[in-house]
Amino acid sequence: MTIPLYVGVDIGKAKNVACFMGPDGTVLIKKTTFDNSLTGAQQLVAKAKELLAKEGCDHPVFGVEATSFYHFHLMNFILNAEELKPYRPTVYQLNARNIKNFKKSYTPRGKNDAYDAFVIADNLRFGRLPKPYEVDEMYLPLQRLTRYRFHLVGSLIREKSYFLTILFLKFSNYGDVFSDVFGATSRSLITDFYSPEEIINTPLEDMVQFLVDKGHNHFAEPEQLAKELKRISRESYRLQPRLTDSVNLILETSMNNIRFFEQSIRKIEM
Repeated sequence: MTIPLYVGVDIGKAKNVACFMGPDGTVLIKKTTFDNSLTGAQQLVAKAKELLAKEGCDHPVFGVEATSFYHFHLMNFILNAEELKPYRPTVYQLNARNIKNFKKSYTPRGKNDAYDAFVIADNLRFGRLPKPYEVDEMYLPLQRLTRYRFHLVGSLIREKSYFLTILFLKFSNYGDVFSDVFGATSRSLITDFYSPEEIINTPLEDMVQFLVDKGHNHFAEPEQLAKELKRISRESYRLQPRLTDSVNLILETSMNNIRFFEQSIRKIEM
């Protein structure tokens, strides 16, 4: 039968606070603070090893509240620490919401790092814990790339949505003239023409040639498309002259952001 030493760790970007607890709930060390760094992690492991010998415990159980990425290095360090390998340490990555709910069974004390570390340690003692954390060097790189791609896609969606709201100021009736507002020809039209008036004043043959060049002869009826662009330009609201430069600059930089996100996603997928 193992005799556990429970270690609750409240994580911070710069500092971590640990509470050491015996198997019967006795608080061995209420609060010890250490840097969230390699040196600080070494100090935590050394203190755990010291208490294992002093208290006659043979199995350290660490609980770390998931806090952004601030807990990542510490968990891996504990599992790989040579000093603790004879004791077969177990590390739990605990969900902050679960800790918050568990904390409700205690008398409210507000936000306190030492108290939070105690609650985490006591949660370890009571059980009902998730699967222990394991260092997964095979799938972790793919996990990080997948989550970063998800972040990029979300950023791209938000940027496109913002772009479309600003586009309404410049070209309120742009609508569905192109199957894809963010297609190459549409992008060029939005950024190359200063205003709907410029489209209206551009000779039809020049407008047709613009569509042919930018669309690489993709459009079956470029003249009809040019006429439709002139029509919706006439029906669009007119933007105040003093605002036009600002709106065009926003659209240009927003389009650059969209290109960046698209390029980044393609690079991740290569």
